[in-house]
Amino acid sequence: MKQVQIAVLAMTALSSTSCVYAWGAVGHTIVANIAYNFLTSESLSKLTSFGVSTSTFSTTSTSSSIGVWADQVKSQSAYSWSKVLHYSDAGDNPPTSCSYSYSRDCADGKCVVGAIGNYTSRVCSSSVSNAQKAEAVKFLAHFFGDITQPLHICGKLTGGNDQSVKYDGSTSNLHSIWDTQMVESRMSDAYSNSVSTYVSSLVTAIKTGKYASVAAGWASCTSSGTTCPEQWAVDSDKLDCSVVWASNVGSADLSGSYYTTAAPYIDQQLAKGGYRLGVWLNRILNSCSSSPTTTTKTSTVTKTTTPTQTPAGSTFPFELGSSCSGSKRYCKTSVDDGTDPAYIKCNNGVWTLHSCVGDFGFPFCYQTSSTNILCDN
Repeated sequence: MKQVQIAVLAMTALSSTSCVYAWGAVGHTIVANIAYNFLTSESLSKLTSFGVSTSTFSTTSTSSSIGVWADQVKSQSAYSWSKVLHYSDAGDNPPTSCSYSYSRDCADGKCVVGAIGNYTSRVCSSSVSNAQKAEAVKFLAHFFGDITQPLHICGKLTGGNDQSVKYDGSTSNLHSIWDTQMVESRMSDAYSNSVSTYVSSLVTAIKTGKYASVAAGWASCTSSGTTCPEQWAVDSDKLDCSVVWASNVGSADLSGSYYTTAAPYIDQQLAKGGYRLGVWLNRILNSCSSSPTTTTKTSTVTKTTTPTQTPAGSTFPFELGSSCSGSKRYCKTSVDDGTDPAYIKCNNGVWTLHSCVGDFGFPFCYQTSSTNILCDN
């Protein structure tokens, strides 16, 4: 698990020259709307309890869909840290070789694979507010689209952003036409230029049509952490070799035979993203009522316990960690999988487990000695 590594992004000034855009607004709206068609009534009710408007899933408006929210906020200073979470640069060389490895390509957890693992863990966490759970859902609604766009799992020429191409007579770049132009061409050519028609067609294909026999496999992974998103990244990366980086990308106008070849894969990837998102949310929201145990680890003893709350000001055997914000040192402990630290938050006089993303409005605990921790209000 990379929960705290992802969370620390919020406290660090980050920049990257790699691809930071995904499917355009149309693609992300389609993914969210497909997901809505597979959400159970129980999931919709749980989302409502978090403060998520379920109409943001079902809308066909590309400006108000929950699927586009993460793109809308990443340019804001408060969310600038999230830009690197929209992709993961595979260390391969399409079309000659394609492979993705989370440990190799996202060692610090700051990528779309790590982000899906992190925000999944937050949706049902007892240590975050409903508003923070709603934010986690918003990020997931976007990242499930990102991870199915092949050039978001690609390091070559900054995910195709630096590959100049011609499309329909105009100069563009490879990443851009996969994000936007080809999706819009597909919607115009095959779906009456209608998001609703596009979604309806893909949902039918998943339920009873050409995807019916394979859709279950798209969402068959149920492992926690980054195991499943890594599998999905591997799946998308394969298309970089077989479809995306065809030999003529830098010469021919790609609105011709290249687009014709790519079109069914665009449909497939949008369908995958939407179906996976709906199934994934059903699974994690269904687990919200349970009380998971966490693994607490010291230098000599590892044991599994249910998270506890300890009165503010009492001693707590946690090591000092780097700060979430400001200059103080903050306490941390190993939880969940016993490998990565999670910080401790002081909330209404008790210590609770948390990660740092979105928690700026809460006071944090800090240590004044090797054992004693106080509440920083």
